[in-house]
Amino acid sequence: MAKTKSILAQLERLSVRSPFWALMAVAFLISFIGSIPIGALNLTTFQISIDMGPRPAMSFAFAAALAEGLLVYFMYRGFSAWKFKAHPPKWVYIGGLALLLGLSLYNVFKAWQGMEMPMEMDEMEAGGSTFLLGLVLSLSNPLQFPFWLAWNKGFEHLKWLDNKSAGPYALSISIGTILALALFVYFGQRFSVQDYNWARYIYWGLAAIYLILAILVALKVFAKKAK
Repeated sequence: MAKTKSILAQLERLSVRSPFWALMAVAFLISFIGSIPIGALNLTTFQISIDMGPRPAMSFAFAAALAEGLLVYFMYRGFSAWKFKAHPPKWVYIGGLALLLGLSLYNVFKAWQGMEMPMEMDEMEAGGSTFLLGLVLSLSNPLQFPFWLAWNKGFEHLKWLDNKSAGPYALSISIGTILALALFVYFGQRFSVQDYNWARYIYWGLAAIYLILAILVALKVFAKKAK
């Protein structure tokens, strides 16, 4: 949050001729760069690319980006009417925690099983299931609520963001996210054609990262209860 305020302060000092295009560019960059550090969405994209191939992985990425863009749009348009808070409701944390724990256990199972068992799901079925997973996992990510609310308020303060630009703004965010996740689809394919003896180590690593993310979400849940 401190970094967000620092960046907004620097943007406020700039003399911008076209606030609309400045908003589109900055929103795209924030979304693209923000999707690169290790997190649930890019890890899952990477794993689906390894397990199922590029099309189901891109289906997941598209759904995650769509959900994020819609969430940002409705957070902005409905902020005053629906009284959005900087922290998501408790069920969002619990849903995200359950998904992360499930993904961690799935990777433990895959690590023990190895990659000898072929996927029985056809491409159409895989694409549909990963699309739904992308929607659910993106909407149950509790970290993006305070993150985008802070940016929304900041851009509104700069007089860059208003009701007319809210739609293109959300679209720029979705485009940035899907392009960043496409990189993880590509890297997943690069790993998938390597020696499968490394697969077990990849799955153990993914299981550990998902477990760490789940612990962080659980700490937030218990912190809220303590307050």
